[in-house]
Amino acid sequence: MVPAAFGDIAGDFLLDAATPKSALHVTVANSFGVTSDTTRADLRLAGQRLPAFEMKVADLDVQARPRTAGLAGVIGADALAGYVTEITTRPCRVKLSLRAGRPWPVRAELSWIGGAMAVKAAVSDGTTSRAGWFAVATGAPGVTVAQATLTRDPPKDSDPDWPPARLRALSVGGLLFEQVPAGAEADAPAGLAGAIGEEVWCGRPLRLDPRHGRLELGAKTPDSH
Repeated sequence: MVPAAFGDIAGDFLLDAATPKSALHVTVANSFGVTSDTTRADLRLAGQRLPAFEMKVADLDVQARPRTAGLAGVIGADALAGYVTEITTRPCRVKLSLRAGRPWPVRAELSWIGGAMAVKAAVSDGTTSRAGWFAVATGAPGVTVAQATLTRDPPKDSDPDWPPARLRALSVGGLLFEQVPAGAEADAPAGLAGAIGEEVWCGRPLRLDPRHGRLELGAKTPDSH
């Protein structure tokens, strides 16, 4: 989550490079007199100003987004397209720049697929493997895999906001991650094999440079696992 201001609306927004179009929560929009499907205002985020930025108005509570409860909205890939975005989680910081600094240790190709930022990766459950483009889901936990099924139903008391299974391995940018929380995704956009979320990205600083087609990861933080 990041603090931001959209016109007169200031609050916490989910920052998600896998969401193509930024959205304002309909309840928040209505409370400020916005009743249209889209609205424009200056967006202020991480010291940057995006003039006359357009957001759609949507009921985020019913769009499979339990993590947006209480938030003003979602800031998506459309707001980040013109910037180099750096995200660190220890401590939590977001930085938007017009150009990247010197290269970070890990680099992978970054592309646009279905309006989302995506990176090439490979996943395995220990029996089968799959490789392809995965959305960079900075606003979601774990990993989701498209056209996959679970071998058993999640426990009835499981957290609906957390993936119910685990991948044996995930490889991205030459790095190997093991026992990553994962779930199946029924309606991934065409061209995407799934999405990679914060359980993978939180251990290292993340840099997204869409204009140059680069995803970079910094050195592993000392207290990450």
